[in-house]
Amino acid sequence: MRVITDPTIQGMSGRFPKSRLVMNWREGKVITHARPYVRPNNPTGQADFAEKVLAVISTYKAALEPFVVDLKTYVDEYNQQIVDDHELPVSKYSIFVKACFLAGKALDPEFDMKILTVDNFASGLLDGAAGDVYHLMAAASLPGLGFDPADLAEVIKVIV
Repeated sequence: MRVITDPTIQGMSGRFPKSRLVMNWREGKVITHARPYVRPNNPTGQADFAEKVLAVISTYKAALEPFVVDLKTYVDEYNQQIVDDHELPVSKYSIFVKACFLAGKALDPEFDMKILTVDNFASGLLDGAAGDVYHLMAAASLPGLGFDPADLAEVIKVIV
């Protein structure tokens, strides 16, 4: 039998699911695990989560370049120190989403992420301090990776 897979998949070992996949990625090969697609059975919860994520996405997209550069600096160090060879490297977008949700939960377990905007993020909505990468990661309890506040001090601002 001949099977045609996604062109990013270079090789597969083991039985599906939980088999190891070697995939092409823009920065080289990565190893991940195959898993079956699962259709969500909670459409109301999915819609609520989508609204929260949309607020975080809008905030990320509105960030000016200096904030994104600081985020990339953090992510590069995170991938070097935390991510091992058998994990996919994290992106600046994924670490931002994770940090926002973790910081919101640390602030208040009932925090409504739907109200997040660039303006209230910059005013310290999530962490009570300036809306910079260092304080966001600290509020989210993500590792400091040897950075101090001056290293990641660019505050998120609105694109005009």
